[in-house]
Amino acid sequence: MEDVFSLLWLIIIAGIIFLMMYHHSRATAQRDGTFQRIARRFNGRAFQGGMFGGSQIRFEWHGASVLVDYQSTGGKHSVHYTQLSISWPDMHTRCEIYPERFASRVGKMMGMLDVEIGSPAFDKDFIISGNSVGSLRDLLTPDVQASIYRLRRLHDTDDVYVAIGGGRMRVKKEGLLRSEPELTAFIEAALDLHDRATSENTSGIEIISTVSASSAEDVICQICGEGISEELVHCRRCHTPHHEDCWVYFGGCSTFGCGEKRYTSRGV
Repeated sequence: MEDVFSLLWLIIIAGIIFLMMYHHSRATAQRDGTFQRIARRFNGRAFQGGMFGGSQIRFEWHGASVLVDYQSTGGKHSVHYTQLSISWPDMHTRCEIYPERFASRVGKMMGMLDVEIGSPAFDKDFIISGNSVGSLRDLLTPDVQASIYRLRRLHDTDDVYVAIGGGRMRVKKEGLLRSEPELTAFIEAALDLHDRATSENTSGIEIISTVSASSAEDVICQICGEGISEELVHCRRCHTPHHEDCWVYFGGCSTFGCGEKRYTSRGV
């Protein structure tokens, strides 16, 4: 009788595992299909990351390289985000904007102080930090503020995180935006923010250097968002580049779903 019960338990466990794998397989296929359709919409390419994540969409937008993917904070109470990263024409611009309660989960760039830009509602709703009050006021025009509010209203949460640094602008929205309409709306809103911000500030931006889309993406650290000119390491599994200090601080690869804890020095 015990053997019969043991066999039944094995069958039940095997059935549960099969159903879980089937569910993951269908979810992965749906995600990859969504990424492929959105990539075609923006004349880009989608890259499959496997059952446990790591998928990406890459395309160019008005000459700027764009990367869309999912990110995770890692750890026991991991929080997942949908992220768009796009080239920014000035390597020296640095700013960070997010709702106050978002601070404990994302953290602030080192060496920056909270500032007010003279817009009462926006100053109340967001923590703002950056190079200087003057540059932030020039950057955060009413149109740019409206784009950030638009991003904040998307999806089920009103959290949004915007950072510019190292020649990239990153926009994060809490949660995995899986449906095609939600993800498309997020991408379009983030691109609108980029367009408004750069059009308002082009005259005051000095183009430091011109870098091809592929090389620019290869040297951007996903943890701090800055270029990697030295102390470059690559994830052993997915080959994503990081600063060595950022890797150690984060505790492993920052690519969503990768989970690798080991890195290689230079090269892939």
